[in-house]
Amino acid sequence: MKIIVKRLSNVDKEELSKYLVKVDKDFSPALSDYHSDLIKYAEQLLEKGIVWLSIVDNQSVGMIAVYANDTENKNAYLAILSTIQQYRKLGVAQKMMTVLLEYLCTTKMQKIRVRSNNPSAIYLYKKNGFIESGEEYVKGKHKFWLECDINNKIL
Repeated sequence: MKIIVKRLSNVDKEELSKYLVKVDKDFSPALSDYHSDLIKYAEQLLEKGIVWLSIVDNQSVGMIAVYANDTENKNAYLAILSTIQQYRKLGVAQKMMTVLLEYLCTTKMQKIRVRSNNPSAIYLYKKNGFIESGEEYVKGKHKFWLECDINNKIL
């Protein structure tokens, strides 16, 4: 299986919107519980963040998005990581994580943070050098903050 990771631009809004609608209920709580208009969320991600889609056989099967615009503190924030159900545990998320970390190593960002309640995602983050840095309850869900020092990444 060949996984292509493609960086999106503003012209890819429709493709990203369709993907977000497809995976909306895969999240707990659903993406639409946080972002009532997923098309506007796609626009926001593309305008203020950096987004990659994973493609297998011309089908979007995963995405990762990061905000790397905190130039004062040099912190990036992993906004979303998702893989379509039938493509999980096939290396799609790991490939996207590698692309993301390689990209961040070329920037002035020093740290990346993420908040998650998904045990599989937390496992992936820890496997890639993230450590737990806090926890909180959001919309009744227990979520963990994890962070990774980008300067110490050897890829």
